Amino acid sequence: MNRLQVNISAPKAGWLPIRITGPGGEISITASYTPSDGFYDLVSTVRALYEFGGSKIVRFHEEPVWTEVSLSKVDNRLVIEVGEGYGEPVRLEAGFDKGCREFARRFKLLLEEVGYDGFTREWRHRPPRDEIRKLWAHFE
Repeated sequence: MNRLQVNISAPKAGWLPIRITGPGGEISITASYTPSDGFYDLVSTVRALYEFGGSKIVRFHEEPVWTEVSLSKVDNRLVIEVGEGYGEPVRLEAGFDKGCREFARRFKLLLEEVGYDGFTREWRHRPPRDEIRKLWAHFE
């Protein structure tokens, strides 16, 4: 089974570094908190994908460009593709449950590390605590 690694560093001054690696390459994004909350969108997208399947697109603003990341359930695989604004196409695949669990684990660890106050101070949005808890509950 292919291994997916998700690394989301603590937000700093309105920027959130996200790196997703696996067989097929790496997707590296430094998302801005404005004009939309890309972190919330990523968390809610992974949760909806895990619960309902299908395909979703998350848009991250990297000032001055937008990067679109598509997350899909294909058979029993999690497929992550980077689209518009990124440059070279990247396609990552992993087992669906393991891939979603890796995202959930990283979201949970980041929330524990940064905390509510850290998110509101550095990311300027409240952390999606309830979404993270609901997603993580599938894997406890």
